[in-house]
Amino acid sequence: MFRSLSFMIVLGAVGLGGAIPAMAQYLPPTAGLLLRYDVDRNGIVSRAEMDSGVNADYALADADSSNCVSGQEIRAENDRRLSRDGGVASPIADWNLDGCVNMNEFGSSIRNYFSYADRSRDGQVGAAELSGPSMPLTLPTGTAQPQQVAPTPAQQGTRSYQYDPNAPAGHEYTGY
Repeated sequence: MFRSLSFMIVLGAVGLGGAIPAMAQYLPPTAGLLLRYDVDRNGIVSRAEMDSGVNADYALADADSSNCVSGQEIRAENDRRLSRDGGVASPIADWNLDGCVNMNEFGSSIRNYFSYADRSRDGQVGAAELSGPSMPLTLPTGTAQPQQVAPTPAQQGTRSYQYDPNAPAGHEYTGY
């Protein structure tokens, strides 16, 4: 119940309202990252819709139109993503450390997610592809044992954490 309610809130936040209310309870929270690009509100995101949306997002993030998102623009875009997407936000980063987030770096996460979700390889992602066994909400239970996370020397004397992949989503790390 909580997941379906929280996902419907995500859908409302990204402007989909009731576009796919019957399937909303079966979709992972990350589905909103792609469904926000569903311009024609048919419940299917085409590669063209996604590319167009990423280009528009890049233009918005590149406030000075320099074809380089840097410094304050990176912080502003990451704040915008966190505010819009909450816990499923995917921050941008300057992966090649050249001082500039280019279009490839900017759109890499969502494009990879689209490619992963497009199981039929038809250039479209719908609710059926955003649900099901290849888009798990959490790891299957009983697959791994908790692992102790070793602190770095700088963390000596601070709290330590234990990772439990069998814990409910959001509670995988416990501190003591």
